[in-house]
Amino acid sequence: INAEYMGVVTGYMGDTELLLDIATPVAVTHVAFVTANDAEERDPVSWTLFAGDNERGWAVLQSVEGLETTTERLAEVKTEIRVAHGVGSESKEMETHVRPEAAAARQERDTAKSESESITSRIEELERALAVDYGRENEFFVLKGKCFDLTKHDYTYTLCPFDKMTQSGTNIGRFEKWSRADAAYGSWAVSSAEQDYSAQKYDNGDHCWGGPIRNTEVTLVCGPEDELLLVDEPNMCSYTAKFQTPLACN
Repeated sequence: INAEYMGVVTGYMGDTELLLDIATPVAVTHVAFVTANDAEERDPVSWTLFAGDNERGWAVLQSVEGLETTTERLAEVKTEIRVAHGVGSESKEMETHVRPEAAAARQERDTAKSESESITSRIEELERALAVDYGRENEFFVLKGKCFDLTKHDYTYTLCPFDKMTQSGTNIGRFEKWSRADAAYGSWAVSSAEQDYSAQKYDNGDHCWGGPIRNTEVTLVCGPEDELLLVDEPNMCSYTAKFQTPLACN
């Protein structure tokens, strides 16, 4: 029995009775339906299938309660009917067949969603990048995305300007802000009016065992090429570094 004989649309109607008057004997092997195109609540999940007539009586071929259908829309759900001694028994097997047009629509939707999420992520990334101070004329922007290594005492220190500083993979600070190295006090000035772009502060690195959160102070010095010249650890898990770049020569 299929769409060649009839079509049934279920809705938010609760219990529904359907009587099929079949002129010639047929073999009932399964019950199948197509899930609704919108709400899952429209999918039939419970039913009882009888066969017979009012004179000879009715036999239960299949009884289903709380069927867990697929969340796919416009998918064909098929439940098989197992027959034992002429009486049907409930089958727990369920097959799901997705119509080609529905599969194509879902694929197109998923692709569009993935592309949209990628674009959104890229926009957020660019907005974060644009929010960073790259110098008076954005001259330090050319350093973004680059990394510089220095090997010292079996450790490899890596500085990625405007991103992070690592010690053989251990994060010893994430870029926080520009600052000004005060030679007299070794402190950090925060006044934007005095900003000379001579130093960067990298904070909130990995936690130091038995110590503070790792952090690094990077001083920029004038030189012919970009190079990480020096890294020290004057205090436990608190580092200082010297980075040479021609961009600091102005």
